[in-house]
Formats: sequence, structure tokens, C-alpha cells
Amino acid sequence: MRPLLKVSSEALVGLERGEYDRLLIYTPARVGKSTTVAEWFPFWWLLLDGEDNVAIASYSDDLALRRGKTIRQYSTDYGGEYGLALLPGLEAAQDYDTNKGGGVRSVSRRFVNRLPGGPARGR
Repeated sequence: MRPLLKVSSEALVGLERGEYDRLLIYTPARVGKSTTVAEWFPFWWLLLDGEDNVAIASYSDDLALRRGKTIRQYSTDYGGEYGLALLPGLEAAQDYDTNKGGGVRSVSRRFVNRLPGGPARGR
């Protein structure tokens, strides 16, 4: 495992454990940050905290949808080993729920800007 990904993964574990309430990860390009942080981590979070909803937010609809589809595929391929399943009848790649009560919502920056209170600037 690349050293930067090891540090990032340890920080994500701390986030899930509640050691801190926010996390920014800065790395050089092409080290695997996006795959780790925006795909595997949300899937892992759902395995541990299945009643939570996870938002996949990106600057573009396309990127948010691709990340959401990937997490959906991880859930289909590996979730059963850990008791996680997608609810039947929910075909949308961007919005789906799990048998544990949580789910994934994939949204672009345009949607986040329309949420009550506007974007989460400065937080």
C-alpha cells in the first residue's frame, strides 16, 4: 500500500470512530485518493454504520453518478458477506437504500447549492 494511502486510510478510520468531526485529505494527483475516499470509504462506512445515509457530492453530476454506481457495485459484489444488501426495486444508480436503513445519495454541487442554508462554506 502506498504510504499516502496508508495515512489517509488511518485518518478515515479515525473519522468513523468519532475522533474528529471533519477531515480534509490533500495528496498529489494519481495516488488513489479518490478511489479510497469517494468509493471504498463510503462502502465501508455503510458496512459499519448501515443506518446512516451517505452523500456523494461532486462538482459534476457525471462524477457523482459514477462514484455512486461504483459504491452500488461494491455493495452488490461484497455487501452480502457482511449482511449489507440493497433494497429491491430501487434501480436508480444515484439514490438507493440498504436493508440496514441507510443509503447513498449522489449529488452535484448544483444540488448542494440549493439545499436550505446554501453551501457549507467555512465549515
